[in-house]
Amino acid sequence: KVEKGEAGLLLGQVDPNLFYNYTDKKADEKKIFRNVFVEGDTYMNTGDLLREIGYSHAQFVDRLGDTFRWKGENVSTEEVESVVNLFEQVDVCSVYGVQIPNTEGRAGMVSIVANSHSGKDFNFNGFLQHVQKYLPEYALPKFIRFKKSLDTTATLKIQKGDLKKQGFDINKVKDSIYVLLPGVSNYTQLTNENYEKILNAGYNF
Repeated sequence: KVEKGEAGLLLGQVDPNLFYNYTDKKADEKKIFRNVFVEGDTYMNTGDLLREIGYSHAQFVDRLGDTFRWKGENVSTEEVESVVNLFEQVDVCSVYGVQIPNTEGRAGMVSIVANSHSGKDFNFNGFLQHVQKYLPEYALPKFIRFKKSLDTTATLKIQKGDLKKQGFDINKVKDSIYVLLPGVSNYTQLTNENYEKILNAGYNF
């Protein structure tokens, strides 16, 4: 258990005789922790990281695993990637959550290797219509980064660590970044001006 001000993984106590979440029993077992506080207890891993703020209240911090939380909803990166990869101008992509100052959770960002390797000839309107057709509003990518290639592991899994750390920081990222600003019907190139406005809560994401 965490102390006030500390963050920890939220566990939900369950009856092991009644709990089932997936049709695959092995998938269920991956979400189960046993003997956590006392011998014989059983808890479910929710995947949510919360901070104890006292007075029987907790604050949401982050979503663990290959999902992130935005607008109170869990977003599956795999689901968003599968939709983005269907768009005709996308060769491959990687989806992850990024923090926007003064907002709760993480907004969706996608790094794309496009046919043209840049955003200059990218059909942003067509792309937005495509993702809106298959994804709920909260799962739509708010940021698009265009890269010439994506780093992979020895098993060809895309490495997301550096992408997450760099986020949409234009001081760290030299690639073109586009943003879907609130109240705007299409993606706009990220500039120093709108970047600073985002950092200073000038937009209500």
